[in-house]
Amino acid sequence: MKIYINQIVFRIPGASNFEELRSLLEKGDTPFELEEGKWVGRLNAFETKFDIPAERKEFERLDPTAQLAVNLAKQLDEQPEALILGSARGATSTWEKEHAQFIQNKRIHLLTSPSTTLGNIAFNAARLAGFKTTSLSQSMTCSSGLNAVIDVVRRIKSDEVLRGVAGGVECPVTPFTIAQFESLKLLTEEGKPFPSRPLSAKTKNQLILSESGALVSISSVPSEIEIIGYGESWAKPVHGLSFATDAMKSSMSKALKMANTSNIDVVLAHAPGTVQGDDEEMKAIHEVLGKDVFVLPTKWITGHSLGASGNVSIVLAKHIFDEGVIQIPYAHNGERVKREVETILINATGFGGNAATVILRRRAY
Repeated sequence: MKIYINQIVFRIPGASNFEELRSLLEKGDTPFELEEGKWVGRLNAFETKFDIPAERKEFERLDPTAQLAVNLAKQLDEQPEALILGSARGATSTWEKEHAQFIQNKRIHLLTSPSTTLGNIAFNAARLAGFKTTSLSQSMTCSSGLNAVIDVVRRIKSDEVLRGVAGGVECPVTPFTIAQFESLKLLTEEGKPFPSRPLSAKTKNQLILSESGALVSISSVPSEIEIIGYGESWAKPVHGLSFATDAMKSSMSKALKMANTSNIDVVLAHAPGTVQGDDEEMKAIHEVLGKDVFVLPTKWITGHSLGASGNVSIVLAKHIFDEGVIQIPYAHNGERVKREVETILINATGFGGNAATVILRRRAY
């Protein structure tokens, strides 16, 4: 059975549709802003329409990550039979606020528990978007959203559902999350126009935390983008911070075997902008695909949206397929090159030794 991507909806800093994404890339600048000395990627307020006032009030009480999921779900053209959303951090903003409230007053809001569980993200997205469907939230650090894509594809192939939606949503720009990444010395200290330059030569980490989300509608109905291969893998980490080179090699190898090809035109790397993470991924890519493969980073323009980052790479893959051009990273004048692209391999990996890979093919349609 062949599996296709029928629709993509997304929000990243500076763009909420493909026309805005094209403009953002052509500007040759990055959409990040300084907050208390740290570069972050912020989304604008989620302008979401509701016909029922009570639903609007419910929406306003949700964590920003859940609000982002609802906003994107309501943009979908068709109702799915399964909605599976990945998020590394979940409702982290609400959790932090409620925990601070508890420390201060020893009391919390009565809805704290249901509003901070990971499951509330997909559940509320399905409910407030009007879907009568299976809804699941899952978390596997930074590959969460790409794992959701693989999960939906498997369900379609096993005839559990005819159409499913997979997504990654993340709003990690919160004080405690920033402090966690700062303690690991992962955040960038560079300045504009490119505070983060993943895959470039560097001696210091250059990660930028970013809010982003992307949902993809998947089915066996033919469209311009086919999912031809996927792979997941886990490796026993030396410590909790291992980026698991072996896991990345395994997930790519599994995806290539399923796709029955070794011809990859572009790799959209996970490449978080850290010295170790970038180096280990490039080693894995070169071992599996050779040193001549064309590798592109994405987080120089999008920032790192953790569990949503693999889904954001699918957005950029569609842009490359549609435009027939590749934006050169760190080009001040929006320099682009024409390149015939038929297959794109996307990686996502994270703390704990997990990795996921998806291979897309552009189909004449």
